[in-house]
Amino acid sequence: ARELRKAGNLPEVLFWNRVKNKQLKGFDFDRQKIIGNYIVDFYCTNCNVVIEIDGSSHDGKAEYDAERDRYLESLGLTVIHIPIEDVMKNLDRVMEMLFNHPALKGTPPQEGNLWGEKIALLIKYKDASCFSEPEIKLISEKIDNVKICDPAIGSGAFPMGLLQEIFSIKELIAYETGKEWKPAETKLNIIQNSIYGVDIEKGAVDIARLRFWLSLVVDEEKPKPLPNLDYKIVVGDSLISKFDGEIVEIDWERKKSVGKADEYVKNVQRLLVEVADKQKKYFNPNNKNKKKLQAEIRDLKIELLINQLSFNKEHYINKTVQKGGFMPTAADIKHNTERELQIAGFDKLISKLKNLLQHPEEPFNHFDWKLDFPEVLNPYLVPDENKRGFDIVIANPPYIDSETMVNTGLNGLRIHLANKMSFCKGNLDIYIAFFDMGYHFLNRNGNLVYITPDKWISKPFGYELRKQLKNKFKKI
Repeated sequence: ARELRKAGNLPEVLFWNRVKNKQLKGFDFDRQKIIGNYIVDFYCTNCNVVIEIDGSSHDGKAEYDAERDRYLESLGLTVIHIPIEDVMKNLDRVMEMLFNHPALKGTPPQEGNLWGEKIALLIKYKDASCFSEPEIKLISEKIDNVKICDPAIGSGAFPMGLLQEIFSIKELIAYETGKEWKPAETKLNIIQNSIYGVDIEKGAVDIARLRFWLSLVVDEEKPKPLPNLDYKIVVGDSLISKFDGEIVEIDWERKKSVGKADEYVKNVQRLLVEVADKQKKYFNPNNKNKKKLQAEIRDLKIELLINQLSFNKEHYINKTVQKGGFMPTAADIKHNTERELQIAGFDKLISKLKNLLQHPEEPFNHFDWKLDFPEVLNPYLVPDENKRGFDIVIANPPYIDSETMVNTGLNGLRIHLANKMSFCKGNLDIYIAFFDMGYHFLNRNGNLVYITPDKWISKPFGYELRKQLKNKFKKI
């Protein structure tokens, strides 16, 4: 292998000069690597990929090459063959092919690699000079698809800051690639594709929406219709889903059931698809039927909730049978009374929802993460867990300690959060629940960035948070 490296040949040398020192996406390549009884031209240690430059030395060796490939693939390696003519005549196209090859699409190592250093230069100094054209194209695609959420958006300062960062990088990319720069269209696409926010205060949501509208207006040459942000930045309780003061959470993990209950499950799935489609259309600033579409979305969500509560009722009735027959004991009577009250509670909520369908002028208030942002979070629409979730969750969540929750009538909320969320133990501060919610709504490679007090680092109520995330923190 050492002698082969010394001898080399022009195509291999040319190719080596393009991949050595982690030039290709930060990946580390070895040249003339011994694997078993074979010596391969190039081996990527990060992705387990073998690259062969096929020249005249392979003539008449089809059977030998096939046997070697079978052996390498049996080790879990991907083998890529590149004709020598391609390297000599169009090496740039070869590098672009490799850059986009599925086997080399993984994330480069995060520590001490050129890719990470180059990204840092791009973000901090807006310097794209060290990127190749395929790399710039990849960065642009990644930015176009990034999903950002602030679950306590307030006036929208954090998402607005990220909007400006993405906007400035897109401007730089347009300059580097010679594309026409369209600032207003770019901002509109960022808001439509990337920005999400929730706040329990309507006034805060109104201010956040206004800030995003104003950011669009300043880049318009002449006035144009503004996008509808009602389903991008929304009023809601980030921690619990309520309707009419009662906790009503939709079971998104259930795929099917039996009998009448299965009909309700199928209805939930069907209605979700319709909601997602209409919410996407609603964003369009040129939509002429805004009020009609908004009313349709409202009614679809009400119908979905009716079906969920009907399922809950059916499931509860089948699970908790009446006891005692003609001679019930005191315990049976208590059980039956509680059962009847629970069923009556379902009927009451279902009746109120049906009444809302008959009175379109009345407001419908209910927020559910996977219903309101289904294209990011809902398992029915995003079945691949690796793709589901936000890339960035950023917030300055509220700080309400356990004692204050008890003294202000929020003890029921505190107990509910402790039962529902694994981070929420002991005399917790409410921002711990935001940690739990935000972390579990991240995708596989997502980042959570919060401004919070530091008591969770040392206090007992932060133990579960520290234990579960101790290997996932990044120093700043």
